[in-house]
Amino acid sequence: MLCLKAWRNCNQSLAETVAAGQLVEGGYIPRIPTTMEKLEALVVIVNQADHLLQDMLQQMSRILTTHQAARGLLVLAKYF
Repeated sequence: MLCLKAWRNCNQSLAETVAAGQLVEGGYIPRIPTTMEKLEALVVIVNQADHLLQDMLQQMSRILTTHQAARGLLVLAKYF
């Protein structure tokens, strides 16, 4: 959910930049390679977080009762 919001914000920002005509030589074009590297690093972090979440959910199902796991998920849902 958080990643989807970040992706939408990124798309909105890019759309605004293009609409304003700011993709010019002295503007954002020289920064594209660095930006792509940062985005690739962000993808790695998001994938790691996804794997951690999956591991946590598997551990929850092994350790907690169904009722305890459901309550825990409801509490987590309040933060996301």
